[in-house]
Amino acid sequence: MSTLPKSVRFPLFILMLNLFIALLGQGMLIPILPEYLKLFHAGGTVAGFLVAAFGAAQFFFSPLGGQLSDRFGRKKLIIAGMFLSVISDIIFALSTSLPFLYVARFIGGISLGLMVPANLAYVADITTPETRAKGMGYFGAAMNLGMVLGPGLGGLIAEMGIRMPYFFAAGLGLIASLMRLLLP
Repeated sequence: MSTLPKSVRFPLFILMLNLFIALLGQGMLIPILPEYLKLFHAGGTVAGFLVAAFGAAQFFFSPLGGQLSDRFGRKKLIIAGMFLSVISDIIFALSTSLPFLYVARFIGGISLGLMVPANLAYVADITTPETRAKGMGYFGAAMNLGMVLGPGLGGLIAEMGIRMPYFFAAGLGLIASLMRLLLP
């Protein structure tokens, strides 16, 4: 990152850290989902549909996220997406029935559908054509690192209680939302 101009480093660092936190939170939920679903007397099929609900929402809302970030600004969409992620995690943690789990995962997919295009656009906005690929590379690395480290952390936190990783992910999301306020 040291080869990037100083004016790009801080915003890119904030974007990377926040998306790392967001994907860390999402990754934490993966290893405990089968055990969590036992509380609802559900199994693999429901887990598959929950993952599909998240992916479908992200797929359908990503184009809208790009359009809205052009219309209302990158920062607003990034913060809105993070707050939706927090809401999703809290609903999932407090759910007492399967329909709420589906609602939570769908909201989670919407959150990434809004956040990721706005983040990518922000990176494109602050980099030059010469530094854009490097900026996007750092951005992708931060996302992947969150998804790689998240499951292990989720498994450790689940030792304190099966719902704890969801609350922890919500807390991380709230911190990330507040950190985004630092973006210029």
